[in-house]
Amino acid sequence: GDDCKLKGWDLRAGPSSPVFTSKRHSMGVCSIHSNPHLEHILATGSYNEQVLLWDGRNMRQPLGEIAVGGGVWRLKWHPTHQHLLLAACMHNDFHILHCQQVLEGSGGACPVVASYILHNSLAYGADWSRLSLEDPAPQSPPATEPKESLTESRGHLRIHYESPTASFDTSLEDDAGHYIPEATRSLVAPSTSPAAAPSPNLDKDAPSLSCLLASCSFYDHMLHVWRWDWTPEETQQEPGPH
Repeated sequence: GDDCKLKGWDLRAGPSSPVFTSKRHSMGVCSIHSNPHLEHILATGSYNEQVLLWDGRNMRQPLGEIAVGGGVWRLKWHPTHQHLLLAACMHNDFHILHCQQVLEGSGGACPVVASYILHNSLAYGADWSRLSLEDPAPQSPPATEPKESLTESRGHLRIHYESPTASFDTSLEDDAGHYIPEATRSLVAPSTSPAAAPSPNLDKDAPSLSCLLASCSFYDHMLHVWRWDWTPEETQQEPGPH
């Protein structure tokens, strides 16, 4: 709440009094999300620009504290990967945190493995798509008169996005529909910041991951849908979303 307190209730005991009250957040608590894969694990965010990770069985001390440089308005755990946390950070854009070390109790921080910076207003809403990009898209019935596809007529498909500031973001797809990262690699580079440097202990044996995300910003009324391709051992070389 805006009283800077994080409270929890046991619904079996009724709402008369909380079972815990934490004052660890020094400003209003804006966001909370329970990890869908790890029982008892919570993530909370505050106007004080901090993300706190908790074990609900011990709310006296957080498992970890991550500075994200902006008020944390929304937190979303990945629907299938238990260590990935998406944060909408108001004045400081959108970030994907890798929380494996903290959640496994091995210390360390939650490095930023990707950031999305193309909004021109407060970063407010964010979520992961539950659809897998690895599955083939459903096929539409063939048209009565087949039309020439873009890939057949022009080779690569070029996608243009015009922002409210009249700047352009261009990405390319190959003939198989896969993104060509060179066109967007310069847009986002979290590895230039010390906080974004990946830890050598991240799950390097994990398979590569392709995710679809949506984010929205406040004053400009914009919704963006973007793709993030990630291979853990290549985080420094391929840091950004497309």
